[in-house]
Amino acid sequence: MPVEVISKARHEWNKRLLRSIFVCYNQYMNYVTGKIGSQPNKRIDRKILSQSKWVTVYKDTCLSNDGHELDYITVDRSDSVIIIVLQDGKFVLTEEQFRPGINKKTLDFVGGKINSLKPIESAEITLRRELSLDKSVKLNLLPVTKMPLYVDSAFSSQKLYGYIVHLESKVSLPRIAHYYTSAELLEKLKCLQCRNVLL
Repeated sequence: MPVEVISKARHEWNKRLLRSIFVCYNQYMNYVTGKIGSQPNKRIDRKILSQSKWVTVYKDTCLSNDGHELDYITVDRSDSVIIIVLQDGKFVLTEEQFRPGINKKTLDFVGGKINSLKPIESAEITLRRELSLDKSVKLNLLPVTKMPLYVDSAFSSQKLYGYIVHLESKVSLPRIAHYYTSAELLEKLKCLQCRNVLL
């Protein structure tokens, strides 16, 4: 297995593990301090606990609506894009990918992380890479929503940008591309982000 595939799998597993730890920590700390009924109203302090290329972990202190200080662990993660690809009235997706967080393969729309590029530029690069589309194929990417969607606003600042593109019939796709109807996708898609963009 290529090193980059192993590295990516470990990265995904670490993210999911961290999320579970943080949720438990937040609930536990607010429970033992008797603040379980308090709701955060604004952030008053932020400290970096850990930082990497993809994730920054913070300890946030928030002031509750009844004057308590509440501690939360939150993260900043790279924003991401999902692209809905249509050709001849059907959805085009690549083969199922293994997801370490759930220990199984899942079906997902074409997508990826946004780095320093604009979301639409990142979407085009990701789409061309995953479906092996060269520069001669014209892509008219249209946003699915007027604004990005927050993936999990209680835990992370990560935003999701959705796009849709219609490919002409003459565009040939690699063997890893598979066609689905909307009914088939609603039955097969387990990724909440993908389902939200689809609906």
